[in-house]
Amino acid sequence: MQKPIIVNTTIIADKQANDSPFVMRFKDTSGGFFHNVVVTVASDATGNFDTCAQIEDGAEDNIDTALVFKNWIQDCENEVGSGGTLSNEPDVGNGPIVVSTTQLSVTPASQASAASPIPKHIFTELTNGLALPNVASGDPHDFDARFF
Repeated sequence: MQKPIIVNTTIIADKQANDSPFVMRFKDTSGGFFHNVVVTVASDATGNFDTCAQIEDGAEDNIDTALVFKNWIQDCENEVGSGGTLSNEPDVGNGPIVVSTTQLSVTPASQASAASPIPKHIFTELTNGLALPNVASGDPHDFDARFF
């Protein structure tokens, strides 16, 4: 799946030392719909981070259509509270984008005041009423080819 819908998610970044300084990379035709997402760096991360999303090699064309960031809380740099940069592309961010300490609980849900769960009716609006398949059975017929 190249353009997933990610809702109410916490991403805790970690990778090997001396790797690229971004949490996620979007290339070519990749994208995604990220709503109510909290992104932070693991307290014991061995790699250095300074950017949430690296967008390159054609994925720039998906910004605001098939690559969307909404209700996003970030602390994408190793030093807690420094925030980091949302993206190497200045046009990213459909708002609101909050740079803040993520204040994760043990679950690890964010306790930051800017974080709140997305109501079901808003989720329906975000997915444009798409009939998302039930994939619980694992039957290949549960999946449909859908291009965004």
